[in-house]
Amino acid sequence: MKSALCMLVIISLGLSAELTVSVTGIKSERGGTILLFLHQKSNWMKLKLPTKTADAINGIVSFHFESIPEGEYAIRIVHDTDKNGVLTMKWTPPGPVEGYGFSSNYKPAGIPKYTPASFTIPAIKAMTIQMIYPK
Repeated sequence: MKSALCMLVIISLGLSAELTVSVTGIKSERGGTILLFLHQKSNWMKLKLPTKTADAINGIVSFHFESIPEGEYAIRIVHDTDKNGVLTMKWTPPGPVEGYGFSSNYKPAGIPKYTPASFTIPAIKAMTIQMIYPK
């Protein structure tokens, strides 16, 4: 009976965990802001506002989440040098103008997919994402 009650309390409260995300390889001479978007599959690449932001400083920026509900997620990072809130793209040849990165250090060859960038909370408690900059 006690274990059933404990299980009911855990289910009703929802389990959550902490997560620390370190973003490395930031080129601060470009200025701007580092934007972190925490996605679930249902909103992959659809979030308009970042989950967290930090000033771009040379080398590394860390983000800490106190309480993320258990589940599957993917992170998208943008080095927003023009401060427009999105990853600025060029048309010819097509590709990003600003730095970017994904959880699992996924490097898409085209339109980014959710599954290669996904991870599970609470299995992952810390991660490092390496910035990718266009040449």
